Amino acid sequence: MKRIGWIAFSSIFVIIGLIVMAFGITSLLEAEASKNWPSTNAIIQSSEMERHYDSESGTTYSAEVTYEYSVEGDKITGNRIKFGEVSTGDSSDAGKYLNKYSEGKKVKAYYNTDDPYDSVLEPGIHGSTWFMPIFGFVFALFGSVFILIGLFSKQLR
Repeated sequence: MKRIGWIAFSSIFVIIGLIVMAFGITSLLEAEASKNWPSTNAIIQSSEMERHYDSESGTTYSAEVTYEYSVEGDKITGNRIKFGEVSTGDSSDAGKYLNKYSEGKKVKAYYNTDDPYDSVLEPGIHGSTWFMPIFGFVFALFGSVFILIGLFSKQLR
């Protein structure tokens, strides 16, 4: 009975890891596709630093940027800077984005032709875009190793 419980518990890690990895791969594919999205002029509406506190990871900072652009006469508001996280434990990193995208600044926004409300200021794959697929893979890998331990361990019989 110990073995079945061990394998069942380990399987949860594999399933969660595969789900996270699938979301991450979807984000990678969308980020890659965004390199071919058309661009339009945009104006930064707001640019603020958000402070988040978590008892496990401590304080993190993120750049919250809102911009307005037009597609076929429709005014649209976007808020994605790039694919992947734009938060960090260092406020100066978030500050770089705030300086780059200060309120009132004219920039280019890249939008998805299938859904013009889907936009980004920095198209393409960035380092942080890889976090979710790699994290999901590692999570599933550890779960798989524990399943193998459960299958072959003589102590779990």
